[in-house]
Amino acid sequence: MQGKQYPNPPIEEALVELRFDPGPEWDWTVPGMLRAKLPIYSNSHSTQQHLTVGVRGAGFVGGTGITRVHLATEDKAQLLGIGPDLISVHRLRPYDGWNNLRPRVEEALQTYSDLQSPKGVARVGLRYVNKFAFHGSPSGLVKYVRTSLPVPERNESGVERVITNAHVTLASGAFVAITVAAARLDADKTELTLDFDLTLDCSGAEPLSLDEVMSRIDGLRTEERLAFEDMITDDARALFV
Repeated sequence: MQGKQYPNPPIEEALVELRFDPGPEWDWTVPGMLRAKLPIYSNSHSTQQHLTVGVRGAGFVGGTGITRVHLATEDKAQLLGIGPDLISVHRLRPYDGWNNLRPRVEEALQTYSDLQSPKGVARVGLRYVNKFAFHGSPSGLVKYVRTSLPVPERNESGVERVITNAHVTLASGAFVAITVAAARLDADKTELTLDFDLTLDCSGAEPLSLDEVMSRIDGLRTEERLAFEDMITDDARALFV
């Protein structure tokens, strides 16, 4: 589902993450091989995520290891995350549409599969982070977002931040985490964040075949668009034109 198109979409980041049923032993040469096979990242920048872990008992064992490598395009608007049994495809602002992001996801999935031969996909994730500013205090978010949150209306000048979360499980088995956050930028301006994080977890069942994955991603995308349109008001839509 492409969804309603806006000339100035509020999408700060869109990403699809795929976690694979463990295949062959992980090889940290895979990011380099993916970069060589995906031309969009061939002259890319790269960053690494590190994790420090410790165990307390008779003593303490700590260490730092690489958990994920990110490859970025020249303009840094597109990222490819690669780690043990996972890939993620990101598009940052300016968002150029699902019709452009989807083929990049499919290409990354096929290329990773050719290199690693995973058994299947254990978890599919899709996340859209939307951000836009409006005049007024965080209490004014109810003008732009439909929410049952009891936002304080008295002494609006004293409200600096409002955050609410909702968790929903869909009939498809997908889990949706929705975060609405409004934070004051200055005396008369607030930034509103709408974060839709959808996950389909198959880790406790038969993993998805590679042929099934894109249709499941399309299903999550449809659910995300429906949720977004259901939550915003016409006053919010007016800001996106």
